[in-house]
Amino acid sequence: MKIFLKIFSISVLLIFLILSILVYGFSTDQFNKQIISQIEKRVPNSNADFDKANISLDIFSLNLKIKIEKPLIQIDEQKINLNHLTIFTDLKSSFEEKYLLQKIIINFADNKILDLKKTSFITKVPILDQTKFLEGSANGNLIIDGLQAEEDTIEFKGQMKNVSIDIYEDLPFAKNITGQIEYKNNEVILSDIKGEFGSLKINSKDIKYSVTENNLAGNLNISGPLNSSMNLKKISLNIFDFDIEKINEIGGEISLSSNLDVQFDENYKVKDDKSNFVLETQNLKFKITEDTSYNFDQINSKINFDRKGKVKAEGKFLLNKKSNNFLITKKDNKSDYQVNLKGEINLKETFFKKTDFLIKDDLNYKITTQLKDFENYKIETVFDLKNSEVDLPVFNYVKNKGVDSQLKLSFEKSKKNYKVQKLNFTSLKNQIFVGTIALDKDLKLKDFNNIKIKPGDKNQLEIKKDKKNYNIKGNSL
Repeated sequence: MKIFLKIFSISVLLIFLILSILVYGFSTDQFNKQIISQIEKRVPNSNADFDKANISLDIFSLNLKIKIEKPLIQIDEQKINLNHLTIFTDLKSSFEEKYLLQKIIINFADNKILDLKKTSFITKVPILDQTKFLEGSANGNLIIDGLQAEEDTIEFKGQMKNVSIDIYEDLPFAKNITGQIEYKNNEVILSDIKGEFGSLKINSKDIKYSVTENNLAGNLNISGPLNSSMNLKKISLNIFDFDIEKINEIGGEISLSSNLDVQFDENYKVKDDKSNFVLETQNLKFKITEDTSYNFDQINSKINFDRKGKVKAEGKFLLNKKSNNFLITKKDNKSDYQVNLKGEINLKETFFKKTDFLIKDDLNYKITTQLKDFENYKIETVFDLKNSEVDLPVFNYVKNKGVDSQLKLSFEKSKKNYKVQKLNFTSLKNQIFVGTIALDKDLKLKDFNNIKIKPGDKNQLEIKKDKKNYNIKGNSL
């Protein structure tokens, strides 16, 4: 009996010692060749080398755990910096020296983004492969599991630091980007993103790209101050063919909130874009310089728009220190802009500083415009002239300040000509009315019809067109 107890005790002790050694592990280079073979087999286009491996028993899965510190790894002929590599293999195959891998955990040290971009891990994810990274680094854990199953799973969780991206041609680089990056269930997830875009700040709670569904979704916010050092001359915008080089002395705050929902086809070209955006400005200002200067200031607005062409913009602004409101709407890409403006303006100071303009003082106005582009539009205006002097020396007529007066004008422009549909000036019993005036593209008179001139006591003239004839009557002009 004593011998049995002694043998039993020794056996238990040996088992305990063996388990302790397995749990805490031991280092050896005896199995390097077999381990390297399995790594290179399971990690595509890879080469591996290391000195020793720490072998232990994983008590949760009862698999053999092989941990390698600072291994030398190349993937697609690109050196990859690793902190450590952990391999799980089942006990049976380990005892048979086959080392059938169950799971691989690769702990990446900081690697340059441009180096990682050359590997097949990145090239297999088009949205990452096509991004124009300039600099920065990334680290994290890559887990390849189910290696003996019909289909393995790949997961990555890490972070990127100080990344710079070339977004588009001459736009400023997006730089100093940091955030979390995760790959799971065929989805790339970027979260807690922060960065810079010129003088603006970038932040995003999350952006997801589904590899199987070719869909990009998430949010992206850009906000901050604009400043006059921004080189807008290098930014090409094809909005109404406007020459952006005429804009200078920019200031104020803007914020752009983007809700992204983009569907790509099999060639990764945009198939459908349901993204929508909200652009807000706070105390925005700039100057447009042409023959004269236009100073826009305190532009506080909110603009909702999407990639289908839908637009709704409304806000307030000062033009040459005069207060104005605007509302701009557009249903879709096929429809025209509807532009509504109202406020206060001094036409002489704003547009005719170098000439003696007939309307002398500040006035209130309303303008409604149907705008296709700067070559095709229709305008209807109403000017309240009560607080302005109106001087018409050709008719020897002056309308004094304080006298009720109004000017209505309907105007249309196409690529071939200009047309005044209606011009009607009224002040008490005084009137100047023009039915239609047609001008060619060089502003030369082509035709007109009804005209009535009745300002003051000395002007009584009316012209009516009857087919090709003009009937003129009146007793003084």
